[in-house]
Amino acid sequence: MSDASTSKKVRGKGKHLAKVHVNVRLSQEVLEFYKTFPSYTGKIREVLTNYAREHAAEVVLTPQVDPRQISLPLE
Repeated sequence: MSDASTSKKVRGKGKHLAKVHVNVRLSQEVLEFYKTFPSYTGKIREVLTNYAREHAAEVVLTPQVDPRQISLPLE
């Protein structure tokens, strides 16, 4: 029996992963631009997905530093 917290949530017949609800604050200008598309939330999702795919290698190559581990010189 698998642990429910480690299994991926899927919709339908396992074709797509479930989307996560997120609140994002956008400028009025950006929102007005995307509302010109028939499905503006889908368009925003498409743009963000494409950006993430194009820049995934950069994120992996960027060293992740825990800010709590940074020692600052005391003056």
